Amino acid sequence: MRSAAPRLAALAAVAGLLLTACSQSAADQGRGDPGTLLVGGEVEPQTLDLTVTSNASIPSMLLGNVYETLVDRDQKGTVTPGLASSWDIDRDRRRYVFHLRQGVRFGNGDPFTARDVVFSFDRVRAAASRHPFKQQFAAVSDVKARDDHTVEVDLKRPSNLWLLNLSGPVGVILNQRAVGSLADRPVGTGPFTFGRWDRGNQIVLARNDAYWGAKTQFKTVTFRFYNDPNALGNAMLAGELDLITNVPAPQSLPQFRDGGRFRITTGHTNGEVVLGFNDARPALRDRRVRQAITQAIDRAALLKTVWAGYGTLIGSMVPPTDPWYEDLSKRVPYDPAASRRLLDAAGYGGGLKLRFRVPNRPYATQAAQFVADQLGRIGVRVQMEQVEFPGRWLDEVFTKGDYDMTVIMHSEPLDIVQYGNPSYYWHYDNPKVQRELAAADAGTPAEEVAGMREVARTIADDAASCWLWLMPSIQVSARNVTGVPPNVVTGGYDLSSIRKS
Repeated sequence: MRSAAPRLAALAAVAGLLLTACSQSAADQGRGDPGTLLVGGEVEPQTLDLTVTSNASIPSMLLGNVYETLVDRDQKGTVTPGLASSWDIDRDRRRYVFHLRQGVRFGNGDPFTARDVVFSFDRVRAAASRHPFKQQFAAVSDVKARDDHTVEVDLKRPSNLWLLNLSGPVGVILNQRAVGSLADRPVGTGPFTFGRWDRGNQIVLARNDAYWGAKTQFKTVTFRFYNDPNALGNAMLAGELDLITNVPAPQSLPQFRDGGRFRITTGHTNGEVVLGFNDARPALRDRRVRQAITQAIDRAALLKTVWAGYGTLIGSMVPPTDPWYEDLSKRVPYDPAASRRLLDAAGYGGGLKLRFRVPNRPYATQAAQFVADQLGRIGVRVQMEQVEFPGRWLDEVFTKGDYDMTVIMHSEPLDIVQYGNPSYYWHYDNPKVQRELAAADAGTPAEEVAGMREVARTIADDAASCWLWLMPSIQVSARNVTGVPPNVVTGGYDLSSIRKS
């Protein structure tokens, strides 16, 4: 009996090796198939309905792949044609006429016409609409079809941002017959159709062979979900994935340095990692307190410690792919002595206690621990709590405002405009910012760029938030995968340029 345990262990080990070998063989077979793309990611959405939630994982998979918009934005952020081949703008910039592509069909075979655009836009604007970006259509007064291939949109006032926003989730064109299944079976005009959703595991897209544009090489694209960053990395190393679109732990990159097996692609995203302040709290409504917290944090050291130095220090809510970007990272410098003076002037020289609720994502919890340590050095004590994301964080922090401070990555394009919205979860209410945003939106293109730069400077000086860093786009792909887009601009992950040999 004493010899049986080692023998059983040995047999189990052999069986394990055989199972591993079989699993590896199957994985390699999938990864070697040029008609199949296996994509790994972290966050599985709870719904696929991007008209009711701002969860970034939904457009990441569907925008540009299943769903399309009238206009798109390229890797430099420039507006380009989408489902509209061209558009006209009248002299007072309040009427847009979109000329739609002909011969386009939805994935279910229905023809795409101007009526679908009117339906989709009116659905966003409806009084009962729960669209998370409904405010982006606030300037629209009327949408109508001139004919099957021409749509007229009238604005209450000129709006530069409105056209840019059309490239994001708010501009998605829906199939009228499929709106009842948005949560679990989306239908769009894109190069892929929705295949299936194995909850807790993966979402599969299938090639749309009737697509109006260039056909993708992939018959299927499978998005697989891993709750553990280590499991995600191990899956890539084991040959179970072709691509990781967003490496959740850059400290793990050295294991992918083998150029014979992997490629590492880096670029920019829209993902500003924000230390958010709840201005509904009296202490945080005081600009001096927000400035004190901002100046107490060595963001350069934080980036090296938390994210292995990958990413960009920004200083305001503007990524380098926006046309009004400028480097504001040193505008409010690290200065703990100044922080203490500001707290004393605000009446908190004896100390301040804040409730710090952060989502249970690696970047957020690691950043929060660094921030808590640095704030403790200036007499600000934080009660830190990890909150399940997306469910509890969206409900309790974002919706109900039950927090003092939080850390979250804002991945929506052009989200600087939220500083003009006092009802947003920060409750930041600055009439000057609201005026600057309105003037920039209504101005000429040159006035828009100058005005948005002024907005970025104003919120930086006011410490409306503390912008910890801009999340980089770090992707790891198998060596035989090329054409990975370096930048994420609209919120969608564009599969169209990717090739596999």
